[in-house]
Amino acid sequence: MSEVSIAVITPTLNRPTLPRAIQSVLPQLAVEDELFVIGDGPQPGTAALVKCLADARVRYLEHDDPCSTFGNAAMRAASADYFMFLDDDDLLLPGALDAVCREGHSGMPLMFKMDYRPEGSFLWKDRVVREANVAGPMFVVPNVEGRWSEWLEPDRPSSGDLHFIQQTLALWPAGSLRWCDQVIYLCEKHAG
Repeated sequence: MSEVSIAVITPTLNRPTLPRAIQSVLPQLAVEDELFVIGDGPQPGTAALVKCLADARVRYLEHDDPCSTFGNAAMRAASADYFMFLDDDDLLLPGALDAVCREGHSGMPLMFKMDYRPEGSFLWKDRVVREANVAGPMFVVPNVEGRWSEWLEPDRPSSGDLHFIQQTLALWPAGSLRWCDQVIYLCEKHAG
């Protein structure tokens, strides 16, 4: 069985928690994996941070398309088999990318669980795609041309996540989503 490669996409608003988010990913990256850090407009400090890492698997991109959200550029640039999102104020838990590799051999979209600390609960509770049950970072998408949707600029972040998930799943045969019980993502709080 060959390895499944993964692109982790981290949009950033230049939050001070970004280095912590990056450090939660780096030790888990395999040689063929990618980490995209996407700045919302020019962010010299973020660009310098990525450059200091001196890691060919980590790329900094700047979002400059007013008609698109900043994750879309990284999805188009990713060459990995799957891509997933990590907010700049959250953490990828140890073993997360190994879990994605194990489940990724299915070739299907994956939905993992996340530890949502503000409410002290885990998402998802039911195997259903609906608001307050799933979020963008829990959704791991095969990098198959024509099988993922663009992110839209939402009124509320959770509605943007839900729209992306629903629109992407609409491009797959019914029942393609694979629900995975492992918790891979920690959302401690929202940095406003």
